[in-house]
Amino acid sequence: MSESPINDVSDTAFWIAQHRAIESARADALFRDPFAARLAGERGQQIARAMPHAGVIGWSVAIRTRIIDEFIGAALDDGIDAVLNLGAGLDARPYRMDLRPRSSGWRRTIRASSSTRKAAWRESGRAAGWSARSSISRTRRRGARYSRR
Repeated sequence: MSESPINDVSDTAFWIAQHRAIESARADALFRDPFAARLAGERGQQIARAMPHAGVIGWSVAIRTRIIDEFIGAALDDGIDAVLNLGAGLDARPYRMDLRPRSSGWRRTIRASSSTRKAAWRESGRAAGWSARSSISRTRRRGARYSRR
């Protein structure tokens, strides 16, 4: 058994961003993430090459991403007024999804110790307007219904 290329939790963010980049490059991609390749960088490529079962993992990332995108879109259409993106790693969803005018904003939490992730966002040019910590007092309008399908 070979040693894992994942050294810490931040590496998983680069790894998953690389799988989003691979899916985005497909002609029949389930979604487009124009930021994924730059966010994944060389580290994400190294991890993806070294991990076993890359095809299965890539498809699971692509399918999961598409399903979550659709769920968030439906919730926004139903009246949710904010999205809290916890533990999102290098997820570019707030920038790649068409959210206006459905949402008043996204809130993202980034752990203070995750300097690697913050640096990746700064280097991608997309960190402007995102705070290190945000709180939301209300996440959906009264009476909104959400079902798990």
